Amino acid sequence: MKGKIKTTLLIAILLISTLAIAIPIASATTITLDLSDVDLDTIQECIDAAEAGDTIIVPVGSYIEDLTIDEGVTIEGK
Repeated sequence: MKGKIKTTLLIAILLISTLAIAIPIASATTITLDLSDVDLDTIQECIDAAEAGDTIIVPVGSYIEDLTIDEGVTIEGK
């Protein structure tokens, strides 16, 4: 009987842990730098709008900016 309770408890803990990790990943968004967009027309503005897990897409080009990148934000060039 005690073994069955321990097994059930272990499965419940593993399930909760998996969900706790998966939920933030599922809410990640992609932000694309758009030079015609008044609100997000610099890489830093995109970084500031991003949350952990988000990806910022930067179009081909030359950019002269000093950047402060938050942990957990991905920047990709396209």
